[in-house]
Amino acid sequence: MISLLNKRRKSGERNMNMEYMTVYIKKETGLSLGSG
Repeated sequence: MISLLNKRRKSGERNMNMEYMTVYIKKETGLSLGSG
């Protein structure tokens, strides 16, 4: 029971990290393209 919750929590954190990274990369590329 607890292991399932932990797995679900870890997968959720991983999804959040992926979304954060994609947004961060978009911001970085946008800044580089704008300044370049």
